[in-house]
Amino acid sequence: MGTMTGNFKGEDVTVHDSIGGHTFTKDEADRLFAGETIEVGPITFASGQTRDDVPVHLAYYEDRKTGEERLGVEYAFEKRPSYTGEYQGAQVSVPKEFNGHKITDEEAKTLFSGGHVDVRDLKSKKTGKPYAARLQMGEYNGRPSLRMNLDVFIVPAAFCGHAFTKDEIRAIEKTMDGGDGVLIEGLTGQSGKEFSAILSVRDARPGDKYAKGGKVMDMEFPPRD
Repeated sequence: MGTMTGNFKGEDVTVHDSIGGHTFTKDEADRLFAGETIEVGPITFASGQTRDDVPVHLAYYEDRKTGEERLGVEYAFEKRPSYTGEYQGAQVSVPKEFNGHKITDEEAKTLFSGGHVDVRDLKSKKTGKPYAARLQMGEYNGRPSLRMNLDVFIVPAAFCGHAFTKDEIRAIEKTMDGGDGVLIEGLTGQSGKEFSAILSVRDARPGDKYAKGGKVMDMEFPPRD
């Protein structure tokens, strides 16, 4: 990574000459020093995702390691609506929408207090399919931020064509601590026929296909009359 020098807002400054694998041309550098927001690409983000036409500009920002104000080229994406609060003594932000899930005021308070929120209506950006995950605060690049934990078992929103009610989800969750299995009616098999089953969450065994966090959904058929 090299540097480029120019006059920005009446001050001669030197900043890095690249971002996300893209090295600025002289024309791009001149426009940045002139205070313009320009689109460049391809840009490779820390996640490994590559994207064209990424907006960037010169701006002052707080160095996450030293806390000092620095000048550099930054991404100029429009900021998402967010909640602001304190987590472990630091001011942090939580987006009001995360992968299709609208975070409520109560959920934001839980996250800032160090708790977690199990979410069942997230949507994959690649496939559009819903999935579940645990949201909690964690560390990223030395600063606390919202993180997603996929390696934990969460009772899904639906099972075998049946959408669980909140009461059913709570009852099934209690089986993790040894509670009785829950009789669920209106399940649908691959043949299209409806059936009932007793659902619970048990410790996973080797070979369990859908195990997460050492847990898996267990299904038993109720005794026939």
